[in-house]
Amino acid sequence: MNTLFNYFESYYKKLDFLSLILILIPITLVTGSFLPDLMVVLANIIFLYIAIKKKLWIYFNHKISLFFFVYLFYLILSSLFSDNILFSLESSLFYFRFIILSLAIAYCINTNINFSKNFSLTLLCVFIFLNIDGFIQFFFGTNLFGQTYETNRLSGIFGEEQILGSYLARLYPLLFGLMVLHFQKSKYLILILMILFVLSDVLIFITGERTAFLL
Repeated sequence: MNTLFNYFESYYKKLDFLSLILILIPITLVTGSFLPDLMVVLANIIFLYIAIKKKLWIYFNHKISLFFFVYLFYLILSSLFSDNILFSLESSLFYFRFIILSLAIAYCINTNINFSKNFSLTLLCVFIFLNIDGFIQFFFGTNLFGQTYETNRLSGIFGEEQILGSYLARLYPLLFGLMVLHFQKSKYLILILMILFVLSDVLIFITGERTAFLL
């Protein structure tokens, strides 16, 4: 157990502000849409400032980046020719924030050797919490925050949004890949990962989200 705590202590040292914002995104996703969007905007602004200050044009000139910028231009152009221009532009015009977010993540991976480890440990903690909170709500009728389970759809901390199953199903492959990549030699973390796989599968089934269960 001391080895497990040593992992957490060592990998969360020397975090820069941009890295900290990015690894907090999985946590903010459980709070609704405002905080994740705020984190994305902050990460974009900070990365653009760093890129301009350090002249990191290589991230924008990369062929993958250019492909997505061309794709963004195509989306905006399509929106301009749609029947409802303003409604269409709402989704396409600000798509660039996800491109910049991807570049910010790439920058943190290249400059912070522990960034992806920090991110994977954060995501692991979120999964552990969501599983504990979800099963408490299932067995006792209320979760850790007093939210009740009154319908046939278990939602845990997500409340009326009812996306607990979708969150677990869509992010577990990312968690699994990162944990195996960085911690395959830690029998404690891999054991926790395997237990989470079983518990998350059961919890997704309980939520009643058919798409999430199929995923």
